[in-house]
Amino acid sequence: MKMMNHIVACLAAAFLFASCASGKNVSAEDEKRSIYDYARDGVFESYKDYDAKRGYSIIGPFAPGSIGRKPNPGEKNQYSVLFDDKKSAIQYLDDNGSVSIEKIVIAKNDDGLFLSKYIGKSKAEFLNDFPMEFDKNDVAFGFGGLLYDSEKDGKIRLQVTAENGALTHIVIIFRSDEDAKKYRERIEAMRQTR
Repeated sequence: MKMMNHIVACLAAAFLFASCASGKNVSAEDEKRSIYDYARDGVFESYKDYDAKRGYSIIGPFAPGSIGRKPNPGEKNQYSVLFDDKKSAIQYLDDNGSVSIEKIVIAKNDDGLFLSKYIGKSKAEFLNDFPMEFDKNDVAFGFGGLLYDSEKDGKIRLQVTAENGALTHIVIIFRSDEDAKKYRERIEAMRQTR
């Protein structure tokens, strides 16, 4: 029985050592999750969920794509949830009660959103946790920015800004079904012309 306890202890220590040696911030159980799986982590499904919560303010309704214009009857309504720091924000689209997330801007470390923990961290650390798929539509720009745009159904586009090697902003854009379909068609057309 003592031998079995020693074997279990050795296996546990080996597993711990192996997981620490990887140097990743993403836990072993989450290792199979992609960056797209983390895009909504920490975000409420509706702007209404932020009502009366400290640290946030809701502005809107506005007509999508407008600056301050109230929507006309029958138009979709756009709402923004601003974090108290006025740096991070979440945009929602409300189509007669059907609410969807349109865009997330993360510009502050530890604002409750999973990916916010990377703000201020090195680009190398981010890429270690979320390697790019260069055979798809991901791009690393010379000025330090990153573009993750290879989710299978084209629903999410993730832009990362880095200055002096450290992340300053993560912008997550959620495409509508219609926009995702156009995106997939455009990508397919480009592939056929290669």
